[in-house]
Amino acid sequence: VHVLGRTVRVEGWRALFKGYGAVILGTTPAYALYFGTYETTKRLMLRDWGISPVATSYLAGTLAEICGSAIWVPMV
Repeated sequence: VHVLGRTVRVEGWRALFKGYGAVILGTTPAYALYFGTYETTKRLMLRDWGISPVATSYLAGTLAEICGSAIWVPMV
């Protein structure tokens, strides 16, 4: 609470929101890639490849995380 109050006094309330632009610009495409990969992979595995639902969820989630990390990791 002390640091919060001092930051607002010294730098102004806008200082609390520095960096949000970069987070929004990086997070939006990362989530789009993550969920797009997850849903597409899940649909392909269930419909076309006949893989079990449990294995499909696991594999689709793993692949989606790898694709989303291509944007998330460099952003950090």
